[in-house]
Amino acid sequence: MTLRLALPPDLETRLKSAASKNGKPVEQYAVQVLEEHVPPAASNQTAAQMLLRWAQEDGAMTDVEAAENEAILRAIDADRLSDRKLFERLLPENES
Repeated sequence: MTLRLALPPDLETRLKSAASKNGKPVEQYAVQVLEEHVPPAASNQTAAQMLLRWAQEDGAMTDVEAAENEAILRAIDADRLSDRKLFERLLPENES
């Protein structure tokens, strides 16, 4: 889609400056800014709502449930063929 915009001079100057600082052509930078700030499509909203619900559930876990989750994440990391751990940053450091 091609979109023509009439920007106020100050906004145009700020956009060009920000694009330059980021080492990008102004058009590419404008698209990046729009991608970051325009709400996602409805399909992404469902996924985002699910992640928020999971975060709320995590906050409501008992100590036993949290310990069981940590044990599962540690087991997944321990069984990986790769040296790169998936969940290391999510787990308490004193139990690694």
